[in-house]
Amino acid sequence: MKYRLILILISLLVFGLVLGASISHGGSDPKFTLLVSQSLVDNGTIRLDAYRDDLVFNEPIQSHMATGIIFEQDGRLYNFFPVGPSIFSLPIVAVMRQTGMDMRLVEDSFLLQRFMAGLTCVLMVWIIYGISRCFLDETSSLIISAVSVLGTSIISSMGTALWTINFSTVFIGLSVYLIARYESGKALTTRPIILGVLLFLAYFSRAASAAFIIAVMGYLLVKERRQFMLVGLTSLFLLLIFLGWSRLEYGTWLPAYYSVGRLGDDHGSVWIGILGNLASPSRGIFVFSPFFLLLIPGVLLVGRLLIRQPLIWMATSWFILSLLINSKAVAWWDGVFFGPRLMTENLLALILLVIVIWSFARERLGTTAKRIAIISFGFLSLVAIYINSYQGLFNADTIGWNLFIEPRALPPKTGLGDLFDWENSQILATAKRNCDFGYQRYQELLPYDTTLEAYQWGDPIRYTADQVQNFRKATILEAEARLTPTPQLETDQVPSTHIPQVFLASILKPGNLSIFIGWQSYKRQSHLDYRNSVCPEVQLIFRLDQVDTRGPFEIAMSAGALGEQEVRVSINGIMVGTFVNSSPVDRPERFVIPFDGTLLRPGDFNEISFELPDASRPHPGAWELDALAFRWAAVYPVEQIPEWVNAPLPTPVPPGYP
Repeated sequence: MKYRLILILISLLVFGLVLGASISHGGSDPKFTLLVSQSLVDNGTIRLDAYRDDLVFNEPIQSHMATGIIFEQDGRLYNFFPVGPSIFSLPIVAVMRQTGMDMRLVEDSFLLQRFMAGLTCVLMVWIIYGISRCFLDETSSLIISAVSVLGTSIISSMGTALWTINFSTVFIGLSVYLIARYESGKALTTRPIILGVLLFLAYFSRAASAAFIIAVMGYLLVKERRQFMLVGLTSLFLLLIFLGWSRLEYGTWLPAYYSVGRLGDDHGSVWIGILGNLASPSRGIFVFSPFFLLLIPGVLLVGRLLIRQPLIWMATSWFILSLLINSKAVAWWDGVFFGPRLMTENLLALILLVIVIWSFARERLGTTAKRIAIISFGFLSLVAIYINSYQGLFNADTIGWNLFIEPRALPPKTGLGDLFDWENSQILATAKRNCDFGYQRYQELLPYDTTLEAYQWGDPIRYTADQVQNFRKATILEAEARLTPTPQLETDQVPSTHIPQVFLASILKPGNLSIFIGWQSYKRQSHLDYRNSVCPEVQLIFRLDQVDTRGPFEIAMSAGALGEQEVRVSINGIMVGTFVNSSPVDRPERFVIPFDGTLLRPGDFNEISFELPDASRPHPGAWELDALAFRWAAVYPVEQIPEWVNAPLPTPVPPGYP
């Protein structure tokens, strides 16, 4: 009874951490999972056609089509991501619809995602405890189940949104539980029919679960052929139903998400991916959950005893296969997220190894050696819990960190890229470290920049002044873009999306007028577009030919503010003036700052810096510092004031809006 109470307390802690977390990724890949559930409740279909004319997540549905999250097939609208999680969420969404919740609304979707994410994390506490009890005592099982959730991406990833991984991890965990009971002698079989259903449900939730399914079938083939046949036939029967349904619904045997084309062949060496997934200071499993390092001495200690254990071979082959798949993926680092998210479901393989190895090792270690092992595990577990349960759930700067780094080295840089930079690890991210690193990175790249046209006096530097070559290729959704027919963006359009523009320096378009440093690339307030400052000091960089810069000059600027902001303006490091901006974002004010033209550098890059001492976070979960909402700026000699500077510019209308 005492142990059950402790397990409940651990569950409440996990659930409370998830519900109270500052970080949420509910607006990324999972954003329409619950909307599909709602469509099933309201319209009896997974198609999203009924919302074609609605605002969804505060945007027209065309905006989401531009990101590839929603795609059109034969005139029908679908969510790109698997339908399995939507079906599993159906009962809860049906109940919540009766209370008036609407999954088209950001706040309702985020709230329900958070609640369901918390439930899946709690389920993993109980599942891992059940697996542990097959081999270990209650105390060890409680400790391992708590650390395995609180100290891994089970909580730092599954706790931030209702990902496909949430469901696949639960189904994989239940499958491992059945196998563990059979392997430990607590059950006569693996319950092959149930196991076959669980394996299919894992795949139905997430295609990457195939690595686990292959490993399980190999285990059963060696262990007992009859169970192998029953599990295989059950899974195959359900898979054939799925294939037939997909053919009827999409016109293809599998939805686009399941295509092997999502594994890229032009994204670097698979060995770099393997090294990154294991030991990258910003994505490595052994860095974010360092207690797994104890597997190494554990294997050395009892390896000979384990070599004949089919369960060990199943876990090892499962982990290696999944590691190879994720290392070959289009973006093994998984874009703008935290730690080894893509490997979350496969951490169960390592957790299983920890459980089985400790069950052997604890009987063979002397008192001193056992004490060292327990102390080492305790210390490394505390580090892992801090990283995943605090940094991963509450430090929003770890997400902002992604905006400033390059996953692969850009010329003139060589090496493995920022993901292997220990001095700039994601774990250490703070707002200041992020902004300082971003500024330093751009300064290093500027001498090699070929995108900037020479600035002509009076040209408007708009919020679109550093357009990109191809927005789709600049995001982590490149594979989906190749597979999904989506509207193509023209080069002079602003992508209509809230996804931050990542890795901007590598894909800038020739002919730009400026480079923005310390600004969020695109952000929208109602129907207006602007650049939002995300650092306490932001810059505009422009290039001058050999021109005459003698005499008085002016900087004209149009910007709104998020709260009253003091703005200190500098040219190439020399302060030239200040102003106070309290204008609303949708009614930007015009400011003019005079300066001496000799501060400019003819034939070189020039920097306009805006220091924002009043910048603050808009809410606790935000990684950016809200201050300026930039619309345009211009530099010119006072005797050449452009006429347009004193006349209102037409309000730009982004794509997707009438």
